[in-house]
Order: sequence, then structure tokens, then C-alpha cells
Amino acid sequence: MSEWLLGLRAETCIHPGSGRPGGLVDRMVAREEESGHPFIAASSLTGALARVGGTFRVEDPVRLLLLPVRCLSGPWRWITCPRILERLPGIHGDPGELPEIPPGQYLGRAPYTLFLEERCFVKARELTEEGWIGALEALLGDGAARLRERLTILHDRDFAWFAGDALPLGERRTADTGRQVVEEFLPPDTLMYARLEAEEDPQPCPYLRLGGNRGIGEGWFHAVWERLS
Repeated sequence: MSEWLLGLRAETCIHPGSGRPGGLVDRMVAREEESGHPFIAASSLTGALARVGGTFRVEDPVRLLLLPVRCLSGPWRWITCPRILERLPGIHGDPGELPEIPPGQYLGRAPYTLFLEERCFVKARELTEEGWIGALEALLGDGAARLRERLTILHDRDFAWFAGDALPLGERRTADTGRQVVEEFLPPDTLMYARLEAEEDPQPCPYLRLGGNRGIGEGWFHAVWERLS
């Protein structure tokens, strides 16, 4: 068995639905119970890989790694947090420890105070941890050129607010009933990852489709395959 880390960068909107309404939102994305971060069930990835061909074993869900958010003081930013990064399997060895980030501050390469959505964050210091930057670049594929200028690491609680309460919303009519519904979704350029095992070396497929709303063209990911063992 060979072990792989799969980087999945969204090319379209992604709706990994849970089927449960939440207040004014009819269809929320699925979230991990412990962290509240969005995820995609392992069974969804298993099904997508089965359509590609080959024999794979997927035990863990597809987890969130980088979330793109609107920045009112510059280009949009990819945000993440230590809790997410510290459970990412090492691709090129140990990337090192991250410094403590106080609430309301960030690590990044922007030379100014950041306004992310309606919240303000003060720069703690430059992001100089090359081990982490390299690990993320390896999973982004052709999106890696934008990473160094846009990567922003927040405190765990600050990130949890964006992942839990500030995802984009959209409206559409359902095909079966024609009812207007409000949905949460993960925006394009969201980066997720999954760990999997293959019985033999797979033929890497550059695109996979996961989540719901396939009938309206959603759910496409660009896939980057990184071998762990």
C-alpha cells in the first residue's frame, strides 16, 4: 500500500451539505462537531475516486486547510489557523512550530492592518516559517504563486468565526419542488486535503468532483497528489 496526501483546490462553489437547516439558512454545509470547521465526508471522496479507477482506502474526512475571504484593505486573503496546520501530515518532514498568535492579530506578509469582512486584525509579525509555506505550496498546484502574499494565519477562535458564521450564502430554486432555498457554500479557491491509501501507484487524476449541486455545475476540485510513503 502507498500513502498519499491529496490537495483539493476548489474550482467552483462547493456545497458539502448536511441536510440540516440553521435559522435563515435552509441548507448549511457539514461541519466537524469538535471544531465547527466545514468538511466533506470520506464516503464522498471514496465515490469520486471509484469513478476515476483504482483501489483506495479513505478513513478520514476531507478537511479544510485554507479559506479565501474578502479583504477590504487589499486583495482577498487565504486564512487558516494553528489548529488546522498542526494536524496536516508533513509532506517534506517536520515544518516546525508556529508562534503563538494573540486574538485579533495575524501572521502574514501584508504591511498593514487587515480588514477581513467586517473584522479588523493587527499584524503580529511577518510570516517567515518556510516549512509551512512549502507544505501549503505543494498542495496548491498552479495556485501556489499567490500563496506567499495572501497567506494569513489567525488565532484559532478568530478563524472559527469565519468558518462558522461568515461563509458565503447563495439562493437558488430546487429542481424537485421549485422552492427558493438559501445555501451556505465554500467559495472557489478553498483548499482542502485528504489522506488516503492506494493498493498500487495510482494514475493521478487532476480533477475530482465532490459535494452536492452537481446538476448546476458545482463541486469541482483541482487535485494535487503528494506521496507520503
